[in-house]
Amino acid sequence: MFCLKQINLTNMINSSVTCVLIGEYFKPEELEGKSNLLFEVRQEKGGTGRFGRYKGKSNPYGSAILIYNSSPDSLEIALEELQSNYQTLKSLNVEQILLTLNIAYEDQCNFDIEKESIKKLAQMDIDFSVSCYENKNTDCSG
Repeated sequence: MFCLKQINLTNMINSSVTCVLIGEYFKPEELEGKSNLLFEVRQEKGGTGRFGRYKGKSNPYGSAILIYNSSPDSLEIALEELQSNYQTLKSLNVEQILLTLNIAYEDQCNFDIEKESIKKLAQMDIDFSVSCYENKNTDCSG
């Protein structure tokens, strides 16, 4: 059931999952009221965009961002939450789900994603990407 296996834990510094929900008629505020999802950022259709290509312009669609921080189980947690709310997401006009696994590493980045997680991604028609980046500042002293 563990979705993300970090093969070389000493090289992994931090991981998180970012989930973006998008839909032309999607109303993030309505979804928050009808689900257990709490958004880091939400933009309503017609509102002024706060980021991305519509920053400072009228947003042509609704969007919301969920962030799952610093846990080897972030991907599993995100998929379980999306799966349990999937019918509500679709009924409230979420047309696209984008999921990004972000990994900061030292020296080398290795990980596996179990087939059960890949099946869930496909069943929910989720676009999935991985962003690996070298953590240049591992000194926590400031």
